[in-house]
Amino acid sequence: MNPTNPSLENFLKMFCASAVTAFVVGCTSTPQPAPLPDESQLLGAGFKVVDAKTKLQKEYDAYCKVAPTCGSSLGKQHAADMASYNKQDAAMQKYTDRDLADPYYFWDFDGLGWR
Repeated sequence: MNPTNPSLENFLKMFCASAVTAFVVGCTSTPQPAPLPDESQLLGAGFKVVDAKTKLQKEYDAYCKVAPTCGSSLGKQHAADMASYNKQDAAMQKYTDRDLADPYYFWDFDGLGWR
């Protein structure tokens, strides 16, 4: 009796070849770029066309569209949250530095008379 089955061997070879081929083809293909939005649909959805008159106006308008801190109440809440986070982070860093500087900080040797 032959310990290896020739038909199983051929099947595994074909399966591996197919898997490698699919992997190579999948890795070499590039995704298609997203199509530009249809302006008539955007106008129908309520967007307005506003032409920028200066380069700075274009940049500031783009910033206000993506930044939550552009003068809104949401931006103020975000700034307050970040201030609170930074304060807490500074305190945590202070205690972490203390613990790293003195690894025996939590050990109490006073009661044992070891000083």
